[in-house]
Amino acid sequence: MVAVSSAKAFKPNLILLDISMPGGDGFSLAERFNNLVDTAGIPIIFVTASKKIGLKEKAMEMGAAGFFEKPYDADLLLTKVNSLI
Repeated sequence: MVAVSSAKAFKPNLILLDISMPGGDGFSLAERFNNLVDTAGIPIIFVTASKKIGLKEKAMEMGAAGFFEKPYDADLLLTKVNSLI
């Protein structure tokens, strides 16, 4: 998967991850990041347009650094990003 190989190669300071993605979901991808030595410590912020009940709780249980529902306040997101990097 391109996202995993890119994260392993570039070692980003933060991952901004949508929950709904073509070919999978952000939770599965986050689990892969959390289980890989090269990416395990990278903070993950989830974003979603879904209003499905329990998504925020699931994200927090996975150790998410943040959770934002679309449309989100860009200033709040940037404040969160700045606090993590």
